[in-house]
This record gives sequence, structure tokens and C-alpha cells, in this order.
Amino acid sequence: MRTAITGLFLVGLAATSTLAVADEQPRRQINVQGQASQLVSPDQATLSISVEGRDKDADGAMSAAGSNAQSVVITLARYTDKNNIRALQTQVRSVVKGTDRSWRKDSGEPMEMLASRQIQVERLAIDKLPDVMRALAKQPLTRIDQVSPSVSNAREIEDEILLLAIDDAKARAGRVAKRLGVELGLPISVHVQQNYAAQPKYAMRAVAMEAVAADAGGGYAATGENEIQAQVNISFELEAP
Repeated sequence: MRTAITGLFLVGLAATSTLAVADEQPRRQINVQGQASQLVSPDQATLSISVEGRDKDADGAMSAAGSNAQSVVITLARYTDKNNIRALQTQVRSVVKGTDRSWRKDSGEPMEMLASRQIQVERLAIDKLPDVMRALAKQPLTRIDQVSPSVSNAREIEDEILLLAIDDAKARAGRVAKRLGVELGLPISVHVQQNYAAQPKYAMRAVAMEAVAADAGGGYAATGENEIQAQVNISFELEAP
């Protein structure tokens, strides 16, 4: 009886060892990369605007900046929804009167206070930009610091580009598998990388020149195009035919 039990144990151990070795065999797979991209014209822009006020003391300068900022907001509201306009922080500093140079006590130059109120406009329709530029040019002590074009439905386009990148990866893997004489199995792992290459921020002078060109009938082309990219790395299992 003892001999029979020992024999059964050895057979069971051998079977277990065989299964363990089989499980440790490397999985046959192929790793491929898929890519897709699309150039899209921006349809909106974000503007950063500075509105200044000057006076002999800080309270007067802040009051003047606030009054000028209110006038700018009223002007902007003619071109975009009020909810897209935000008044940000106000900075106050002492400057040499009539300039932007910082005032020093030992300079002997006349001094005044300069208050600068920041205003941000979001989701401004790109075709309204030349009109906004011309309107702001008429506002006192107002300048546009930056213009940042963007695409309003970038997320939806990213999803579409991602599907194209997946199709590209699957097609590549299929061609390789066919050449090797094997079948393409299910995906094992997927890594997604998306990139929305937004347009650079434009300084006031460049945008102003484009606005002048548009006013002369040359069109407005400063915004260029945005490139939306997607890249995927997919591992597929390979199966015997």
C-alpha cells in the first residue's frame, strides 16, 4: 500500500512540474506603434489685457485703472459673452511721472503711482479678433499683452485621431503577422500618448500688424494651424495558423 501511494505522489509531482514549465513558456507577441495627426485651424483665442491708471497716490491710481477697466469690459462685451471676460489682479507701483520707469527716492525726479489692472478674455471667436484689436486701440492706457489661439473642440478631434492611430497600429501588426505566416490575436497591452500642439502666444505688435493687414483687406492669418497628434503602442498576441 505504501508503494502505491508513493507512486501516485511521484506521478502527480511530475504532472505538476510539466504544467509549471508550460506556463513559463514566453508568450509570442508583437509590439507595434500607430500614429495619426491632423492640422486644424483655431476658431477661438484667449487675450491677456493690461489697463492702467495714474495718479499722485495709490487710491487715485487704482480708481483710474478701475474706471478704464470698466470701459474696456463694456467694449469687449460687444464682441463676446460677458461670462468670457474676467477681471484679475491689480498691481500698484511708484514710477517716474509720465513713464513706466520705477521711481527712486534719490533720483530727484517727479513721482506718481501707476496701477495696472489685468483682464482676460477667453473663447473669443477668432474672426472677431481684428475688430477687438481696433476697438481696444481706442481705449486709453490699454494694451494687449498676449493672444493665444486654440481649437474649441480639440478634445473631440483628439478622440477621432486616436481611433485612426489604433487602426494604423492594428494594420501594421496585421501586415507583419501575415508576412510571418501567423495569425494576429487579441491585444495584450495598450499605451496611449496624445499631443495637442497649440499655437504659440502672439505678442501685441505681431497681432496688431495682422489686424492692420486684415483691415486693408489682406485677411487675418496670424493664427496659423494647430496640430493634433495621437500615438499608440499596442502589443498583440501571435497565434499559430
